[in-house]
Amino acid sequence: MCNFSKTLSLRDYRVGLGSPIPLKSSILHSKFLMLLCACALVIFNIAFPAHAKYGGGSGEPNDPYLIFDANQMNTVGANPNDWDKHFKLMADVDLSAFSGTEFNIIANFTGVFDGNDRIIANFTYESDDSDYVGLFAEVKGVIKNLGLADPGINAGT
Repeated sequence: MCNFSKTLSLRDYRVGLGSPIPLKSSILHSKFLMLLCACALVIFNIAFPAHAKYGGGSGEPNDPYLIFDANQMNTVGANPNDWDKHFKLMADVDLSAFSGTEFNIIANFTGVFDGNDRIIANFTYESDDSDYVGLFAEVKGVIKNLGLADPGINAGT
């Protein structure tokens, strides 16, 4: 906690081109700079909040990762370190933008995926590999309350 015995203002300093900044005291100058930096840090954190992973959440049981769109769903497949976490689908998701092998399959899922009574539509995947193909290629965890609409998989059979 800062305890200033004097209110600082820019009147305490004279700034000119090529001239030094005379200080009433180096302590006041240090406190003024610390206050200025603290204010800048607060403003920066308000203006540019930390980017949440997926649509929010921490992946814990009481705070699952939130999935709102197709790109976030595709990102799950690209992050195998998250396959043991908790997820919750927050909106119906249309995966028609992905074709062939563009979608990142969730291969060895050991977490919990709560579909929240939502639907994933138009999942398609084509591969010559006939093993472990699908939206969730191998599940050792829990998938619940999830609907699939119009899936299409061609696995080299």
